[in-house]
Amino acid sequence: MTDVTATLKARIEQLETELTAEQQRSGGHWSQYEHERERADLLARSHEKLDIQLKNLPPASASWTAGYRALNTAPLVALAARDRLMKFPAQQRQPRRAA
Repeated sequence: MTDVTATLKARIEQLETELTAEQQRSGGHWSQYEHERERADLLARSHEKLDIQLKNLPPASASWTAGYRALNTAPLVALAARDRLMKFPAQQRQPRRAA
């Protein structure tokens, strides 16, 4: 029975030595993990603040809304059509062939 106990105690000492070595080796990784966790917390807090600010923004002013609705897109469509004709004049002016 003492032989088994001695073997187990030797194994325990070996495992404790390995554990200590691994803890020393991983010390730098742990500090890096803590640093990244703090950065993530800061990012989450700033996101929450921005979300609150966005939700508390006043509604769009009536003048801005009216100006937006009054925007006439017809001149833009005409300019786009003119640009297409100027860009490819030969292709646009060819008569269509009868089918």
